[in-house]
Amino acid sequence: MVTQHLKTRHFEQITTLTSAKGFTSTYIPPTDPEVVKAIITPVGGDIRYRVDGTSPTDSVGTRLVEDSAEVIEGYADLNNFRAIEDAASSGLGVTLEVHYLGTGVP
Repeated sequence: MVTQHLKTRHFEQITTLTSAKGFTSTYIPPTDPEVVKAIITPVGGDIRYRVDGTSPTDSVGTRLVEDSAEVIEGYADLNNFRAIEDAASSGLGVTLEVHYLGTGVP
């Protein structure tokens, strides 16, 4: 078994999550085919997210609490990812920090 070391290729902060937003297209496949996963961390409040191509609402979707982390991986999930502020965090100015990991040199 070959272990592949992944490096941070990009970092971004997604702000104003009052409506559902996805990852910036220039940081994920097919634009950057080297990216294979993203680590997401909500800062300033909780979020809800989905990876099935449907936008979450402030009360529907997988809940991710402030300062915790989740890994999103695979072409389909990276492209279908959408996040929004959780209803309890509405108006708090939640920011989603994203580290995009992949192979090769950015």
